[in-house]
Amino acid sequence: MMILPKSARIRRVHKHLSNRQKQLQVLIVEFNSHFSKINSANKVQPEQVALVTQPAAMKIKRQKQAKKTISFYKYNFSFREPFQILVDGTFCQAALKNQIQIKEQMPKYLMGEVQLCTTNCALKELDTLGKDLYGAKIILQKYQVRNCPHFKSPVPASECLLSMLGETNPHHYFVATQDHTVTTGLKKMPGVPLLYIILNTIVLDKPSRASLDHVQAVQLGQLVSLTQQQSIRSLKEEQGIAPKGGERRGRKRKRKQSHPNPLSCLKKKKKKAGVPTPPLKKAEPDEKRKRSRHKKQKMDGAPDLSCPEDRPCLGCGVSIILHLVNRHV
Repeated sequence: MMILPKSARIRRVHKHLSNRQKQLQVLIVEFNSHFSKINSANKVQPEQVALVTQPAAMKIKRQKQAKKTISFYKYNFSFREPFQILVDGTFCQAALKNQIQIKEQMPKYLMGEVQLCTTNCALKELDTLGKDLYGAKIILQKYQVRNCPHFKSPVPASECLLSMLGETNPHHYFVATQDHTVTTGLKKMPGVPLLYIILNTIVLDKPSRASLDHVQAVQLGQLVSLTQQQSIRSLKEEQGIAPKGGERRGRKRKRKQSHPNPLSCLKKKKKKAGVPTPPLKKAEPDEKRKRSRHKKQKMDGAPDLSCPEDRPCLGCGVSIILHLVNRHV
């Protein structure tokens, strides 16, 4: 076998590489022409390719915004899991129309456990509207029914939902609705999250202006937050000064039954007219103060019990006993 010199081998390698490069260029041209034919047949444009990737990006952005809003309500208004969501018939009808599974998608969107609930007024409103909202009624009946103050005399669902929230939303309800009257009323209340459906997706609305103003006022010290109010109320109950029945009065303590002072019931001694009161004797500096002693009065007919001796003798004791016996007899 003949061995070629080094220069000849290098030329052969260069020739082989140039041939391979030409073959690759031909294949690339054929592939581009074939791909252009496919695009023209299917009419695929770059704008349509961008639209395929757009929903995924929108979903991530929407999820981040929801997480930020939920953390706002958690830290400023004490919202905790499971989140309680008040749902009305308009939200169920929109979910049915857009093929949204509320029970499955709501926990994923809010990133936590949820309790879906409604009121009797919302159910009765769907009954009166007829067969057009029959599907929404079936969906709404599966949720928990919360007691509202309009059990005997039902009111429209919008009015009932607003009454369930009160002034400060003490039960920390989310509200899921498509009703414009409810949404306008909720934006005036601080601390009420709003859920609605738009473009086949569930959306958590940003905090309202009323909520932001309330948080700012609490931070500046102009208002007392709900958590502080609850702690103050619990401390008052422990101390026994909590108001009962709407009255701001402390707990009454039972007083012990006391009798009148017997000395205050005595009659005052009347002074005799014309008898001057003797002046008090001033003690001289050299004189010692004498103690006044009251002598016991002698009983009528009692023997003289004074004994001349220093110690009382037996005869004195016998005479006392005889005197007492005779007196009782």
